[in-house]
Amino acid sequence: MRKRSCTDCGCLLLFIVFLDSIVNDRSIVLVLRHANIEQVIFPSDTYGNICGQGRLSHKPYLYFFNILKCATDIKGTIIDGCQTPQICVSQCPSVTFSVRPSKEVRQIELEHAICQYDITPNRDNVN
Repeated sequence: MRKRSCTDCGCLLLFIVFLDSIVNDRSIVLVLRHANIEQVIFPSDTYGNICGQGRLSHKPYLYFFNILKCATDIKGTIIDGCQTPQICVSQCPSVTFSVRPSKEVRQIELEHAICQYDITPNRDNVN
């Protein structure tokens, strides 16, 4: 009789992984049955509204006010989500927006400004 190799250990490991996947598949079904899957599939804003759904059906895209805040605090972003305001928008911006001291530039930028839902950009509320 030949000496046995370690294939039995490998097969046992594959069998354990197979059994684990069956158990996890059942728990995934339970989660999907009771969870709001739209919150996972579609982006949602700071207020919990789902972009592209309901009253925001005309705004399917998510805009981050300061995406660098998410990139610089990766651990916090993974645990708590990105801590910069996020809103749903109808289209992604085609111009870069930054506040500059020039009044002429400000007026041009006001036309392209993206604000939170309760703020309407005008000359009076921009410093």
